[in-house]
Amino acid sequence: MFEDEKKELFIYGGTAKLLVDLSESYSVTNFHFKEPKNSSDTINNFNLSNTKVSCKYVDKKGSKLIAYFKAYLLALYLLIKSDCLYLFYPNSFKFLILFCILINKPYGIYVRGQKNISSRFSKFLYKHSAFINTVSPYFTNIIRPYNNNVSTIKPMINYSINDFEINKKYKDLGYFNLLFVGRLEEDKGVFELLEAFHSIYLKYSFDIKLIFVGDGTSLYDLKKYVQEFNLGDCVSFTGSIFDPILLKQIYLKSDILILPTYHEGFPRVLYEAMIFNVPIITTFVGGIPSLMKNKVNCLEIAVKSKEDITLKIWDLINDFNYAKTLSIRANSDVKNYLLNHNKSHLQLLLGSLEDI
Repeated sequence: MFEDEKKELFIYGGTAKLLVDLSESYSVTNFHFKEPKNSSDTINNFNLSNTKVSCKYVDKKGSKLIAYFKAYLLALYLLIKSDCLYLFYPNSFKFLILFCILINKPYGIYVRGQKNISSRFSKFLYKHSAFINTVSPYFTNIIRPYNNNVSTIKPMINYSINDFEINKKYKDLGYFNLLFVGRLEEDKGVFELLEAFHSIYLKYSFDIKLIFVGDGTSLYDLKKYVQEFNLGDCVSFTGSIFDPILLKQIYLKSDILILPTYHEGFPRVLYEAMIFNVPIITTFVGGIPSLMKNKVNCLEIAVKSKEDITLKIWDLINDFNYAKTLSIRANSDVKNYLLNHNKSHLQLLLGSLEDI
């Protein structure tokens, strides 16, 4: 949770929409640490201050130990007054669940990332949870042996079956637009991607460009690299784009999406690239293997390997008929996936709360 100069509170838009929609049916309290909002932060852009959602927080400043002590005290007080806890997991407040178990308070879990998903502690939490939602069938299958009341949410994307593009024009060797969409952070593999692009740009004599869509703490260092190696004419940064129409146009003008992330739940950018027939190069971390199949609907790259990124980009640039085949299969796969996973996070959550 982030506070600006006007003392207004901001969070990520996707989470905010869930909380605001849920507050139409239930009294909702959002609890987390509070930090100052950076003026350049375009990710946490939803103002919760004037909604029905109650915001409770502890300042994340000074001693980390004292901040956590205060946070857990407040959280326990709020938990006693509440009817149910819904925890985004993994989360620094995961030990609140132990208190829920102690006082027989029902709780649900939203598993959104791979960290510690199969740990002994996580399995213990799953067993006692009233319900569990996940971002990927891969996570759902891991959890189901410990709790049968687990569901995979519909992808949180702004596009539907009606947006599918199956007639995208493919071109022969000449010029290519490479695309990255996501947070510009080191653990998204953005530096390996930029270095791989740089080596291709120097080695091969054709027009190639790289577009970064997103914002994050690595933006300054990425721009510094681009400036240092005179890549300004072929590498561009758009910032975060929330307009689905504008983002769709960027996908349609792109020839390859590269996602060299170190860890994930299941990133929405893969769904979007599949919908708009953009060939995909990605790592196979977290829930990604639940839908992505190497050499079937995408190409797999090793984590933290600029050499592998370079090789796989060149493979698709050199054989774009192969790239076309991968993207057509991906388009068909995501269409079937969306047809079979069509209940939103809100729908699943409301249904589970009614049963408590």
